[in-house]
Formats: sequence, C-alpha cells, structure tokens
Amino acid sequence: MGLTPKLTYVFIYTCNGKYSKKDIKRFIKYIKIDTSTGDYIWNGNRDKDNYGKFYANGKHHRAHRAAYEIATGEIISKELLSCHECDHTFCVNPKHLTIGTQKKNINDMIFRGRRKSTTGDNCPVAKLNSIEIKEIRMKWNTGDYSQKRLAIEYNISRAAISDIVCNKKWYDKIYIKKHISNKSFNRK
Repeated sequence: MGLTPKLTYVFIYTCNGKYSKKDIKRFIKYIKIDTSTGDYIWNGNRDKDNYGKFYANGKHHRAHRAAYEIATGEIISKELLSCHECDHTFCVNPKHLTIGTQKKNINDMIFRGRRKSTTGDNCPVAKLNSIEIKEIRMKWNTGDYSQKRLAIEYNISRAAISDIVCNKKWYDKIYIKKHISNKSFNRK
C-alpha cells in the first residue's frame, strides 16, 4: 500500500483565474482516493456517461479536464481532450490523464477493446435485423425476387437492398464465399 498524496499539493494552479483558490478547495472535497487502483474517484455530480461535472466560474466543466488543468497549470485547448489512461471516466487523478485528440482517444478505446459495436443488430437506427437480412439474401438467391420487389416488401430503398445482396452492408464472410463469387447482381 502506497502513501496517499496530500491533494492540496497535487491541485495547486488557478490557471490564470479560470479556477479560484476557493474552487480548488471545493474540487478537492469531491475526491476520494482508491489506494488499490490509484484512482481519484469523483464523488460530485456526474453526467449520464459517468464523467464528473464540476461547476466553477459560472460554467460546468468535466471534472477530469479540470483536474488536469488544476494539477498542471496547463489550459487544455478546445480541440483537445483530457483522456483517461485508466479507462475510468469518474477518475480525476492527473497521473491517469493525458492530452490528446478525439482520434487518439478513439484509437485507444478500440485498442483496449472498450468500443461498443454499433453495427448490425446493435445499431440503434437500423431498419432491419439480422434475421430479415438473411431472409432478403435467401429470397434474392432464389432468383424469384428483384431488388425493387424486396425494397417494397421490406420498406427500404432499392439501393439498400443492393448493398445487402452485394454484401456491402451487413457484411458476412460466409455469404460472400457462397453466393457473391458466382452471381450476377444486375437484376433490378
């Protein structure tokens, strides 16, 4: 078990008036240290994504962003993010935070396996599900259905049907091996 840092030595910068000394004292009161992980757990308000919210100088700030600024004295530009190396959105430990772009943050998320799939059945705006996709492909492969007929039946565009039967949407490795390599897709 390591020593618990004195938070008044960690959070010291007012960032040219962005945070007052009073704001910083209040900020520290919302932190509980988890000695097993090293996380500084934000016990103040949190948003729907579990990020801490901190109100200072008439504005709401993400607590982890404020933590980085108050600990380093470096104001983060609007184009950059304060990214969690620990993957805990509620953590405000400046040692667990780095500055990066949205692209870097997304790449880190993918690399760590934290990205939720939003394709196929997991897509919240999908008009079809995987069972309907299989039905469309089965009907198409009989040769008895045109793309126009399938579009009307499933209430989607003919272009969407074309993308499904050509395996451009709802991609399926098995389907491409079985059907696409030996089929003509010029039927409308």
